[in-house]
Amino acid sequence: MNPCCEDDRAIDLLFSVLDVLDDGVHVLTALAVTPDGPMTAMAMVENRPGVSEMDVDEANRMVRVLSMTADQGVGGLVVRSRKGVRARRVLGWRISGLTAAPVSSAELFDVYCTDPSTGEPMPPEPYTEPFPTCLSSPPVGLTTGR
Repeated sequence: MNPCCEDDRAIDLLFSVLDVLDDGVHVLTALAVTPDGPMTAMAMVENRPGVSEMDVDEANRMVRVLSMTADQGVGGLVVRSRKGVRARRVLGWRISGLTAAPVSSAELFDVYCTDPSTGEPMPPEPYTEPFPTCLSSPPVGLTTGR
């Protein structure tokens, strides 16, 4: 695949995710698993009506990691959002070929509530909304947004 086209599609995918998020502060974590090994990126974004603000370097790394799923990798994207002072919401998508599919509440709970170094279960962060009711991640498509 053409790297330029892959980057453009990754940008469109990122905009699609940002478009389904409410206003507020969100932390995005992307993972691409490729034949050369895993790549990760983390970015904080603030959504306001009609505007998403993200650090340019964080955005470029996020696009790079998402584009790695284009022809030979798979990965995922998890978004942690704050709603008010205490409540938190977690959404997630499985990504393959730059196509995002929502993950189920159970799948996201398994990822979000497992200690990555030990594999042991751990509780959700305090004030996180109950997983069975809050984690129906909306579908996202490749449409240009903000």
